[in-house]
Amino acid sequence: QEILRKLLSSENYSNCLLVLDDVWKSEVVRAFKLPIKTMITTQDSSIMDVINKTCITMIDCNTGFTEEQSLNFFSNNLRVDEKDLPSEAALIHQEARGNPMIISLVASLIAQSENGTERWNYYVRSLRNRSYGKITKQSSYEHDGIMDAVKMSIQALDDDLRKKYEQLAVFLDDDPIPTAALQKLWDLDKYDVEDMMNTFVRKSLASSEWDSIQESTLYSFHDLHLAYMRSQDTLEALAHKHKTFVHKYLQTVQNDRF
Repeated sequence: QEILRKLLSSENYSNCLLVLDDVWKSEVVRAFKLPIKTMITTQDSSIMDVINKTCITMIDCNTGFTEEQSLNFFSNNLRVDEKDLPSEAALIHQEARGNPMIISLVASLIAQSENGTERWNYYVRSLRNRSYGKITKQSSYEHDGIMDAVKMSIQALDDDLRKKYEQLAVFLDDDPIPTAALQKLWDLDKYDVEDMMNTFVRKSLASSEWDSIQESTLYSFHDLHLAYMRSQDTLEALAHKHKTFVHKYLQTVQNDRF
């Protein structure tokens, strides 16, 4: 670290840009706190808490690619004109909801394939059926597959947060979840739920929006994360989670009658 600090502090490197890609721990940010411009990519914005807020600019990319950006990415990586891309390219964007990780992985896999046409259809079907485990491994991508990357983001949580997050497997894909439902699921009060969900949002494990009609925050979770959590449970264990959650609601209804 000291050698790197001295090197990058020299006049020859005063205008260089240090790029730290896919950072998961604040210790890395602290270790590379150098007197030069630094760009850090991460799924967990909380790792930047070790840096003075006046010294950083945060760019939120949590919304993913637009269709135009996805098609442009396919075009550049496959070295074909955008107009020559098959219609399946747009379908993959839609099924992936513009997730950059999925778009990047699929583009690389198709680039390595000899039969591109069949591969496009194969990945459309896999994404549509939420068969993420079939989209795996390519030479230049850091993770073995989509689920491997998702696993890393969830396993990086501390034990209590991870156990709470794993309980979310009872919810449906793309189904906005009100704070009250999470209070019931976790047996926590409103403010504890909000604090916990803010942590998940900052770690790119959830997204939030304000519902002006219900005057409540609604949360949603990417189906990638929900699919991973369900894959970790047996059918019996998942059924037990559902029964436990429903039982909590039934208890509330029964208590309200008396």
